[in-house]
Amino acid sequence: MISGSAKQDAYESRYRIATVGDSVWEGYYANDGLGWQRYLLPLLPSIGARFVGTRRKTAPPFCPTDGKSGDTLTQIRARLSAIFAACMPSVVVLEGGINDALGGATEATIAATYAATLADIYALDPNVRVVACAITPIVDSETISGHLFDDAFVQRTNALYAAGIATDIAAGHRVVFCDTHTPISSVAGWQGTLIEPKDGTYAGLHPLDGGFAILGSEPVIFRSISTILQGVPPSPF
Repeated sequence: MISGSAKQDAYESRYRIATVGDSVWEGYYANDGLGWQRYLLPLLPSIGARFVGTRRKTAPPFCPTDGKSGDTLTQIRARLSAIFAACMPSVVVLEGGINDALGGATEATIAATYAATLADIYALDPNVRVVACAITPIVDSETISGHLFDDAFVQRTNALYAAGIATDIAAGHRVVFCDTHTPISSVAGWQGTLIEPKDGTYAGLHPLDGGFAILGSEPVIFRSISTILQGVPPSPF
């Protein structure tokens, strides 16, 4: 049974947004440690939503998340049941795959695991909405397990993500693809300014504050959340 305070909380914030992913979703290398979610916080009240998560960041502004540095998609899948049990999300904003690539997985293998992650989410709650995000741009370029891992690899993987999500939509799943790559990579000089440089300190994989600001702006993740929630009734508790 859900307590009275929980019911009041659910009423005041009708939609619960869980952000699930790896270090990019954890806000790795963000100056404030919050990442793109910080930029989205002021926009959430307009749609009656708030962030929920099991990996809570207690420094103001309060911004829970379920991004976890180093996680592969398989490790993200292993956390999903606990996240759903604790957070009861209305929307899952999913990201992942970069650590799979660093482990030597091919584009097709990563896309298949991403599709399996989405299938797990649909099974956990058929009513949940999903914003399925692309892998953000990378500056890194290296040969791993015999194939070149660079931003072209990322873009090919994202194309496979988008195709799989289109199939899911056609099958009736409540999911939207959010391109979190192009809004950053289309900005001139993004390498080393919006995404960390590749050097002795940085791996060339994570957004910097400017990149996080773009992800958290209205036209990117927020618009996808708003779109997927259109016509959705408030949480029934």
